Amino acid sequence: MKLLKVIGLIILILLILAGGWGTYYFYNQRNRQRQAQQDFQRQIKQLKKQLADLQKAASAAENEETEEADWRTCAEFSAEDRDTISDWQTYTNDTYHYRFKYPSDWTLSADDPVSITVAGRDSGEEISFQARAARMTEMDFGEFNKVFTRNIRVNCENATENTYDGPDNLTLVTENFTKSETPYLLIFSFKDIGTSYTADIVAINNLILKTFDFRS
Repeated sequence: MKLLKVIGLIILILLILAGGWGTYYFYNQRNRQRQAQQDFQRQIKQLKKQLADLQKAASAAENEETEEADWRTCAEFSAEDRDTISDWQTYTNDTYHYRFKYPSDWTLSADDPVSITVAGRDSGEEISFQARAARMTEMDFGEFNKVFTRNIRVNCENATENTYDGPDNLTLVTENFTKSETPYLLIFSFKDIGTSYTADIVAINNLILKTFDFRS
């Protein structure tokens, strides 16, 4: 009888232990399943966000390509050109639908869309580039003497370039052309303080002219 009681007690203890372990196992599995489900939902949410970001980036790239395609660009840029203008700023004229790049340390003055000026300094001397349209192209260069004329291209446009010498070694290089029946005059001015310096400054002007383009 006593043996039966002991056996019964042992069986009861085993049943209690088995029940406790079963309960622990059940809740542990349920928690794992819940955690797995939450992780899965979190992964789905992250994937949806990544997909949305990719779609947004693709849309932005497509819009940028479409916008860039609207510009009629004919100039060819060397690797050195692209490196030089990589940090240049861009001015866009929404009235006459043109744009150009200019050195990042130059100052822009664009109060009136018919006459735009960017100016900087090199070796202590002021340099400026002006883009004039319509009525602002009718200019008299007064004391300046024309010393050289040639036909060039301003990006896609055929233009006439004139070089003028003026007082105090001031030099003007101008480009005249007509686009969609609107006349344009570009004026690059600098002080000639030496052959090497002049060559470097003219190179800046030529690079600005390469970036000068119009919307199609």
